[in-house]
Amino acid sequence: MTDNGIAVFSLNAVAQMAGVSRAAISKAFKNVNQSPSKLAETLIQQGIKSVNLERYGLTGVPDTAVAHILFYYAAEAGRYCTVDARNWVKTYTSVGLRAYVHNALGYSSQTQSSTIVHQCPIEREIKAIDEHKIAVQQEIDVHKRTITRLEDEYDDLNIRQAGLYIQKYEPIAKRIQECEDVIANGIGKNSKKHLS
Repeated sequence: MTDNGIAVFSLNAVAQMAGVSRAAISKAFKNVNQSPSKLAETLIQQGIKSVNLERYGLTGVPDTAVAHILFYYAAEAGRYCTVDARNWVKTYTSVGLRAYVHNALGYSSQTQSSTIVHQCPIEREIKAIDEHKIAVQQEIDVHKRTITRLEDEYDDLNIRQAGLYIQKYEPIAKRIQECEDVIANGIGKNSKKHLS
């Protein structure tokens, strides 16, 4: 890492990250002015001077150039595209986006949340979602308590209805039993009369 915060990578590290050979990377930094490789042409189109490319082959590759190299091998190298490069691009894109947003809003991890003037829109959205989840959970709890209360009332109502049912139909059931007893006794008496 340089004094001004630029990360510098060795050719081996860049090659490993891109999922290609060291020779494929170093080729981009040689003979740039005479017969540049497709990767070198891409880097030059991104605003990197050919003089710098030649120097990168000796001193290491700065982070911005590494990002372009990884993107090249992730999406632009045709049949030479690699999964390794795609994975690195996904990683640094998400981290880079966070760093960009933090920088644009003046946020730093050392800044206390109470002194932040602007909150990141994504953080605001996450906070709003969390607050909504809490509100929904509270509403669910209220509904659960209501359901429990209604179930208890339903059970009480069923017990009362069963009691009313017994009170209403118990005399009828007794009368039916009496009738059945009379019939049974009457048949028994009649059968004795017929025998005598």
